Amino acid sequence: MSLLDRLGHPDDEVRLEAARVAAGSGELGLVDKLLDLALHDNAEVRTIGGIAEVYEHVGDAAAGALGKILGRRNGLDPRIRAVALDLDQDDDRVASLLYYLGARYEPLRQELETHAEDQVRLRAIRAVLSIHRTTEFGARFLTDTSAAVRVEALNVARGHDSEVYLRFLRDDPSPRVREVAARSLRFSPAIGSEPFIAAARVENDPAVRIMLLSCLTYRRRDRANVLAIVAFLADAAVYVRRAARDALRTVDDATVGAAVAFRVLIEPDDAEMCGLLHQKHLLTHAPGLRDLLERLLRYKGRDRYWHVLPIALAVPGPPDEPARGDPADGLDEPQRTRLHREALRQAVTVIEPCVARAPDHGEAGALASLVAWLAAPSQSTRAALVAVLEAENGTHPSKINHVWDCLRAAVSGDVQYALRTGQRVAAEAARRDQASRELDPARGPVIAARRAYALARLAQAYTARLIRAGADPMPPGRLCRLLLDGEDPVEALNEAAAVPDITYGDVLVAHTSDGRTVSLGYNWPAALSARFQPERASLLVLCAECGTWHRAEGAIAWEYVDDDHYAGADHGFVGTLHGACPTCGADRYVQVRLTVTRSRIDDSAEAVWDERADR
Repeated sequence: MSLLDRLGHPDDEVRLEAARVAAGSGELGLVDKLLDLALHDNAEVRTIGGIAEVYEHVGDAAAGALGKILGRRNGLDPRIRAVALDLDQDDDRVASLLYYLGARYEPLRQELETHAEDQVRLRAIRAVLSIHRTTEFGARFLTDTSAAVRVEALNVARGHDSEVYLRFLRDDPSPRVREVAARSLRFSPAIGSEPFIAAARVENDPAVRIMLLSCLTYRRRDRANVLAIVAFLADAAVYVRRAARDALRTVDDATVGAAVAFRVLIEPDDAEMCGLLHQKHLLTHAPGLRDLLERLLRYKGRDRYWHVLPIALAVPGPPDEPARGDPADGLDEPQRTRLHREALRQAVTVIEPCVARAPDHGEAGALASLVAWLAAPSQSTRAALVAVLEAENGTHPSKINHVWDCLRAAVSGDVQYALRTGQRVAAEAARRDQASRELDPARGPVIAARRAYALARLAQAYTARLIRAGADPMPPGRLCRLLLDGEDPVEALNEAAAVPDITYGDVLVAHTSDGRTVSLGYNWPAALSARFQPERASLLVLCAECGTWHRAEGAIAWEYVDDDHYAGADHGFVGTLHGACPTCGADRYVQVRLTVTRSRIDDSAEAVWDERADR
């Protein structure tokens, strides 16, 4: 089989070996075949296996062989110029070909740098590896009209000055260029959070936003930084919200708790809500969610939540501080104005589906005028609201009166009126929801409306807390978790809590001396640091009197040590957890024991919750 035949063989390894041999061969007709392989063969062959496995690209091997063959000839082959200018060829393959052709074809590559076609200039700059690009080389292309060329110009070996990247992050019209500029500054110790916070306020592209979020996550966690990351929880892209949620998971801050709690109320996806519930201090700063989470725990379809609800509910409540009965309490006038609009914006979100389904008696136009005023509050849009209200005709058939209540609340400017209207609108939307009627025609709408009213008050309270902290409120959404699939709304609360097949209490949450929280399954060892020192523990227990789930907690103290082991010593921690049922007041005591085995060999330990006695 000739070398040309082997270069066209269907087996990748045969073509790779033939390309290697062709580099030193003098056989005729190799240039065209190698050129075709260099441009179109993307096969990769593993040449070294094991841990340090190596793959070789057949097209690159052909380009390298072609470079050696043409390097032995005088002048430049016209076929290379034709390929470099052919816009139908793949840009990366042409750039790779120019790279492997080496110094002999460097004049051609430099000539292509100034070509009128963006594609050709991109090939010329990509032919120089980023590790070989000097700052001066990249600077020549920073003002290029092609965004792809500017991206390559920013990727130089030693990097440009920080001011160059900041300028591109701030001013460049291409999202891809802004993303690369942000990535180049991500680990720069001289750049603080401020440029990324400013860029995040005006950036709309999801890829750039998640890069800005990464930059903020790697920097100090001061107040401005935390508020900036909180704003990413409102992003339209799910993966950006997920990254922000993970970045805030361990942050102990009331504003973070309010933002995450608001997302829990409106998050329709179960998997995303479980991720939100992993926030370490959620119920410390949002205790109002406890009733909702306990209801999810009692729900017969709780399988999707079982792994996260015990940990979330075992988080201790807030310190004894006076609760704010009025969400607007403590807000200055601009903040009250903003809360007024946010309450109406939330009301519009929940009532819109009802207006869309019902016969139109003027509600659609009224709602449109309210939406226009919320989007751009001004004298003209307010005058339009007043005109709609004055034209309201009470003689036509029954209508959705809550839409007109929203308009009156908007015109009044009274924040309390807007809050009350938002609560009533949420209840009305839940009452009209067909899903509640399908579960129970009589009681379903009543219970759904009652729950929606309570959740709307929570949403308003969390929105007010965000405004009070100087953060942007979360975008409104429909309240979820009102009536769950298969739930029986006629069932009394205590009966629902006493379902006999519920087995709970399998997760003990231990609070350590350094402020950490560790979750331990019953008789399930967990690997920890040898410095693990439990001080308190909490556990959800079932009331024996009324069947209500409630929390028991208490101190855990060291009691004994068993060092009759070669590899480690067993330390026993024992404590009695106590909790009073919030429904009937019955006391519940649970004695627990934790055994911590500390290694004598390294700085490791293993903890296990191995004993429980209920009283």
